[in-house]
Amino acid sequence: MFLAPDGDEIEVANSAARFLSDAIPLARLHRPDSPNALSPSLRAELAAMGWFGLTLPEADGGSGLSSVEHTLFYREVGRLCGPIDILAQSLAAVASDERRLRDALLAGEHGVALAVGEGPGLRLLGSSEAGLALHVERDEARVMDLSGVETAPRPSLDPATGMRVIIHGTPRTVATSSDGRAWSLGQLGVCAMQVGVAEAALALIVEYANVRETFGRKIGTYQAVRHACADMALRAEAARCQLWSAAAAFKERRPDAEVHLDAAKHLANRASVLNADVDIQLHGGIGVTDEHDAAGVIEDTRVNMQILLCDDIDTVTLRFSPPDEQGFVHRPAVCRAVLRIRIRERPLERLVTRHPTERHVARVRKARRTFGQPRNAVTPWPLEREQRRQAVAIRSPDALVAVRAAP
Repeated sequence: MFLAPDGDEIEVANSAARFLSDAIPLARLHRPDSPNALSPSLRAELAAMGWFGLTLPEADGGSGLSSVEHTLFYREVGRLCGPIDILAQSLAAVASDERRLRDALLAGEHGVALAVGEGPGLRLLGSSEAGLALHVERDEARVMDLSGVETAPRPSLDPATGMRVIIHGTPRTVATSSDGRAWSLGQLGVCAMQVGVAEAALALIVEYANVRETFGRKIGTYQAVRHACADMALRAEAARCQLWSAAAAFKERRPDAEVHLDAAKHLANRASVLNADVDIQLHGGIGVTDEHDAAGVIEDTRVNMQILLCDDIDTVTLRFSPPDEQGFVHRPAVCRAVLRIRIRERPLERLVTRHPTERHVARVRKARRTFGQPRNAVTPWPLEREQRRQAVAIRSPDALVAVRAAP
């Protein structure tokens, strides 16, 4: 992978898309009898395809692939608002330090719910039939046995995710991991699912804009709709590019991988929530009904953005890379790029801009004409003469502009 998936990685994504489109279609969210979690039959199918062990070595029963394939798979899961149990099952296999338990998880013999903190207790996200729970923190991941506890169901806003709380008893820890790998893979998985949700919201409104007509015209021909769709595409593209960077940094064990992960989570959450919201607004009244996919998309992203919470990029203390051979400490460029996006609210390609002198001269050349010619062509301005003595060099990705005098 070089900034974008290629080769076998694309084949993995295509295989996942074909399998998941049949196993968990988006239309299932509207069926009254559809389970709001990972069913035992679907868990067995996923295990037979080997999706739970993508990042585990072959010696441990996995596929021996990298975080890139892991990211590509969960991006497809997010496109279809897949249940969070799939990610919990995979992370539990990574966190398990016992061979017998790991093999059972990879085979789909045990269901795993994701445990998130709720005051002094835990809330379980996933199937009500799950006998195990996974609690993931930045420094530790625990697989817990739920056989000795009593739980009570809770209503869930997301039709793809079931919820319950522990009301009596304490789960027993059966496996632990303290290397942080489960947390990082979980962050990547959630980010990928959020990017998939953002892309799904964009696909829904583009399809609708091509068939819905008002005043004898497709609504996609109106600028108010086209510009909103363009902003959605831009947000999804920015989040997707940062997701690829985070996956590649984690695969290559780069020292700034955690910064890329935090930035990816921020951009993915922002893109998914805003895209889902705009999707409903452009659909109109039908978008808020339970019978439409747009309602399921925004409900799914609201739940996903609360999973494996990390420091927000707006308030985080920026982490620096280790000193280089000369003793200099460099701040990752991704922090500057994300902060520019947050503050300026501008497209990525506009971050690399021209020097103010060059911009001003461009505006001057469009000024009112004198005697049929541009005004600055008749009377050269000092600003234009200064521009002739300068050459603008654009340095990316920092978007720094260096101006040097021409010889």
